[in-house]
Amino acid sequence: MNIKVLTGVPGGGKSRAVRDDILSTPALYHLALPRTDLIDEFVLDLERSAEERGVRLDVEPIHSKQAMKGRNVHRRVLDALARREADEHRAILITHETLLALDPAQLIDVHVRIDKNPDGSVLSGEIHGKTGLHLLEHHFVLEPLEDGSPRSLLRPRSSVEPVTPAAYKGAAPDIAVLLKVVGNRNRSVVADVRSWDEARITGRRIRWWSIWTPMDLEGAASVHIAAAGFGGSLLARACERLYGDDLAIEYVDVAHAASRAKPTIRVHYFAQHRGSTTWWTSDEGSLNLVRISDYLTRIGFAGYWSCNHEVRLLLIHRFGGNACAPRQAGTNSLRHHTACAYIYSNKAQAADGVILEFLGLDKNTITQVRENEDIAQFVMRGAIRDPSYDGTYDIYLYDRHQAETLRDFLAGNGVSDLVELIPVDEAGLMDMKRPLPSGRGEGGWQTSTLTPEERRKRDLEADRLRKRKSREADHKQLVAAGTPPKRGRPPKNRAGSLGVAA
Repeated sequence: MNIKVLTGVPGGGKSRAVRDDILSTPALYHLALPRTDLIDEFVLDLERSAEERGVRLDVEPIHSKQAMKGRNVHRRVLDALARREADEHRAILITHETLLALDPAQLIDVHVRIDKNPDGSVLSGEIHGKTGLHLLEHHFVLEPLEDGSPRSLLRPRSSVEPVTPAAYKGAAPDIAVLLKVVGNRNRSVVADVRSWDEARITGRRIRWWSIWTPMDLEGAASVHIAAAGFGGSLLARACERLYGDDLAIEYVDVAHAASRAKPTIRVHYFAQHRGSTTWWTSDEGSLNLVRISDYLTRIGFAGYWSCNHEVRLLLIHRFGGNACAPRQAGTNSLRHHTACAYIYSNKAQAADGVILEFLGLDKNTITQVRENEDIAQFVMRGAIRDPSYDGTYDIYLYDRHQAETLRDFLAGNGVSDLVELIPVDEAGLMDMKRPLPSGRGEGGWQTSTLTPEERRKRDLEADRLRKRKSREADHKQLVAAGTPPKRGRPPKNRAGSLGVAA
């Protein structure tokens, strides 16, 4: 299968390229975007451009924010896809979530376009065996894979009604996420357990993952994805892991030839140590956020800003500016701002362990593909999104590492080579050091003196030891349950043996 990925710096014209592509050739297009507000923006742009060019294009947005009682989104999308006519020129606009829930058979011979990396394409998590097990066992059966590994596919029970949001409304968050994903009959969900009895073993953790890839759209007439960070994303790595050369990706830099002005960008940072939501919700860490909000108040900050949901109450209403959601990929409504603040962290969590192990990645990869990508997308929503802007642009981030990474991104992608890093000593965080986790060193206020390469090697070694202990524990549990694994080397892990459509 062949797909095309449009790359380039945010604001470089990827969405315009998708729009022009849809307008250029009469056909049935299915365009998926991250959020409903972006759908509404894109509809206006498509209709205006079609009118200017004298193109007759039928634009049909479908999402949950529209006032249409009695007809759910999925049903409306299927109805729209069923209305096919010869020589039609039509674009159906939906969210990423809706696209990933569709039966691929409904998209045969349709030109699929995806703006931004598809949200929810790579998911993983872990739950304790007894937590919510009755819900899972009631709705699903475990179908062991044939590769000799302690893994199974979760399949809906034919004798039970499909799982609905009401079934997991009051469930714990980790259970609710799993039930929502496995309730999508068009996605495969793999769990590292072979029976429900095995899942009940005291202390047992059930780790699971689900991967959607463009290979699911093999029957589509064409597939284009417009995403600046696709090449380094978890989805791209999953595509390589599962399909190798069977999925050929053509990268096209649509912003390569675009000329840009050279704005002066000042990246301010508050701390030398790394931030995290766990740290910020502690007594010591929350003090840092108070000091940041005090500083932003003193300087009269009036740009747009955001933070992690867990710490929003510590910052909201404490200083000026336009508070918005952390994820702003594709938004054009903030371009009038010449300053932004992003107190944000998106590092590896326990739920990421299984997918990192499966893809052969370390924890630093999560920071690269999530936190760094989110920061780049967020800061590029302001004035520097306009290629002609040549003024001053101020960015406020939590720590120096984020500032340095962003500086490299801005310079490396041609946004500007006039990027200055400015430590904010006035906030009083620069000399504060985070305490090491329990069991490391002598305790107290310390920071690591390791270089990035030394930290990477340390994390890889810790990962290796963790995986070995996990395999040994799994082997003991399987033997105790009377289902010891087969001897010998397991078969090569490609899509078929991993519970993913080949």
